[in-house]
Amino acid sequence: MNSILHTNQSNQLKSDSFSIFAEGISLALSRWHALQMAIDNEWGGRDSHQKLEKLIADLYSWFSQPKETDQNSLNSSDFEVKIRFLKNKLNTENLIQVLDSTKDLNSSIKIFKWVSNKKRFYHTVDTYFWVILKLGMVENVKDMEFFCNEMIKGKCPHVEEAFASLIDSFAKNHRLDEALKVLEIMNLGKIKPSIRLCNVLLRTLMEEKRDLQSILFAYKEIVKAGIIPNVETLNYLIEILCENDKMESALDQYRRMNKKGCCPNSKTFEILVCSLSPLCIDDLEHMLDETMILSFNTDIEDGSIEEVAEELMIMHEDCLQGNYDSVEKLRARLATK
Repeated sequence: MNSILHTNQSNQLKSDSFSIFAEGISLALSRWHALQMAIDNEWGGRDSHQKLEKLIADLYSWFSQPKETDQNSLNSSDFEVKIRFLKNKLNTENLIQVLDSTKDLNSSIKIFKWVSNKKRFYHTVDTYFWVILKLGMVENVKDMEFFCNEMIKGKCPHVEEAFASLIDSFAKNHRLDEALKVLEIMNLGKIKPSIRLCNVLLRTLMEEKRDLQSILFAYKEIVKAGIIPNVETLNYLIEILCENDKMESALDQYRRMNKKGCCPNSKTFEILVCSLSPLCIDDLEHMLDETMILSFNTDIEDGSIEEVAEELMIMHEDCLQGNYDSVEKLRARLATK
């Protein structure tokens, strides 16, 4: 019934619009012929020429303008039909179904806001997730931020999972600015993300070759939230510092890993060894000592650590003997792992 009503309204709109269009064209043509006759018979003089030129300019201007009236009318009609449907059957499932079927995002937002004013309806994390994701995907960060804060204010159950899914979805769709904004909003709302989620975001930032500031911002948000980083987190931080020639900062993070409750793994040493140039013998000896200790620690499940320790021993001997070509070959082999 609703679809029939919608079709009839659409046809009526098209018919009315065409009637107005046809009438306008008819009047313009009549005016054209009258002015042309006046010019041909020299009845109006210069004034007729000016009027014809103005008519041509007006017609050109009219046809050049985008005709949005019909589309706006259709969107308005579609909006009204969906509102009537929701008035009788308003629930979370029907709302999401209606929003999914609405192609125009502005109309979707209008429907969402209309529903928000209904006293007996409360948005869930599912409805908020839908609107926040849609806004983020079109880079509408301002409205996205507004609805994120509304979800926090609404104290919806499972809000942590909703935010985690948003960050995950934005990261997978290469919307990293939006993912970082959601992480920031979570912190402001005292909602703590998991370290797994933070590492997913850091890894995606690294894969997308984002700049140092973006990754440092993400890391600072992790620290600000009171989340304890793990070795994967710190490896990403060390790697981006190395890539930006911040070797002293990278080594400082490496040296402080134990204080943060982390043990470096084979990946940590591979990053550092491949980045240190020229290779400092003191740093090499420190890493060699640590890998040797770690290789005897049966609690650490890292099968590559012994291999790294052996390669560091060879590099150390080569450095002492001045055989730097051999050192570079070993570094290159580590870099390709």
